[in-house]
Amino acid sequence: MLALLIVYVPFLRRLPKASRWRFIVAGGVFVSGAVGVEVFSGAVRDSFGFEDPRFALISTLEELLELVGVALFLRALVLHMATAETIPRLVAATGGGTTGSDALE
Repeated sequence: MLALLIVYVPFLRRLPKASRWRFIVAGGVFVSGAVGVEVFSGAVRDSFGFEDPRFALISTLEELLELVGVALFLRALVLHMATAETIPRLVAATGGGTTGSDALE
């Protein structure tokens, strides 16, 4: 995970400040569900089993945080694209002979 952080720091630094913080918050929410709540989920599962309501509640919280993190990231991405100076466009190829690289402007 540290290697990914090292790779993505330059990418995050190039983003506008608002987009950068939106991406970081979205990632933090997602990781808190995927890793943070997973620790508690495993402990409850080991202590009480899969059928216990506490396990179901913690598992639901874990999935909720992951989905909210994804939704926040998608929102951040759309907002970033709406304010970006240049946006790559896909153009539908009309006719024969065009390759996939010809369809991307």
